[in-house]
Parts: sequence; structure tokens; C-alpha cells
Amino acid sequence: AEEDLRALNAELEARVHLRTAELETANSFLNSVIQHIPHQVIVKRADDLTMVRVNRSAEELLGHSEQDMLGKTVFDIHTRKEEAEFFTVKDREALALGREADIPEETLHSSDGRERVLHAKKVPILDESGRPRYLLIIAEDVTQRKKREREVERLNAALAQRSTEVEAANRAKSTFLATMSHEIRTPMNGMLGMLE
Repeated sequence: AEEDLRALNAELEARVHLRTAELETANSFLNSVIQHIPHQVIVKRADDLTMVRVNRSAEELLGHSEQDMLGKTVFDIHTRKEEAEFFTVKDREALALGREADIPEETLHSSDGRERVLHAKKVPILDESGRPRYLLIIAEDVTQRKKREREVERLNAALAQRSTEVEAANRAKSTFLATMSHEIRTPMNGMLGMLE
């Protein structure tokens, strides 16, 4: 019986080692994927909103290393209190919703002082009972797209203004031509009549 127990124990240990190696491989793969995603990825604890995971893209945007941000909140990272408050309110709203929240525009001042516009999705990660344990934030820097949209809006407004001016000029030209045609035709009719 002891021999069977040892054999079973050895088999279980082999299975544990194999499963541990598989999990380490999967974890390494997942870490690599998260680090290479071009969007900012941040994972926060649901209870206190401290950061537990940050990818390279978020490090570059925020100007802090992952090690500097782990265990901290946005109030520890951001110099602008109003931005930190906005992010916290939106985080809490997503957690209260219990499902993905889409925030089309979040303004953020990066560590170098540049204003960035982010499009963020905040996804609560729920436990077995349905309570939020973590908050996954995936944000895309849409600053350039927003600048292009504003430029298109500005050009459209200028085009509309120019179109209004062209229409007014065309009406003025039509009025001028109609008036001049009448003014020229009346004396010409008299001259033609005298010539006949």
C-alpha cells in the first residue's frame, strides 16, 4: 500500500510540475501579448483602484515605469487633481455598472506636459459571485485623430462660410446683370426706334 501511495504521490507531483510549467508558459505568453499591445493597458484592484498591472504603452504615455506605478492610484501618478478625479469617477461608474463602460474622450496631460486625448474602455473583471475584483482599462491615444476631426470641422465651417459668400456674390451679380440689362435695353430701344 505504501508503494502504491508513493507511486501515486510521484504521479501527482509529476502532474503538478507539468501543469505548473504549462501555466508558466501561458503566463509568459499572456505577459508578452499585454506588453506588446499598442494601446495602454492598466489593471486596477476594484476595492481601492490601485494599479496591479501596466503595459509598456501606458508606461510611455504616463512617463512612469510599471514598478513606479504598482500599488498606487491615479492621485499618486497624475499632477492634475481634476484629471485624477475624472478617471476615478469613471472607474467607479464602470465598476458600479458591472460591465464594459466606453469613455470616448478622456483628457490626460502626460509627464512631458503634452495634452493627450484617450478613448478608453473600462471592463470590470468579476469573481465567481459576480463582484468586481479588478478593473481592466484599455485606452487608445486618439489625439491625432481628434486634431484631424477638429481641422475637418474648421475647414467645413470655412467652406460653409465661403459658400454663403459665393451665393451672396452670385445673387449680387444676377441683380446687377438684370438691372444693367434693363438700363441698357431701355435707351437702346429708343435709339433703335429713332434709327428706323
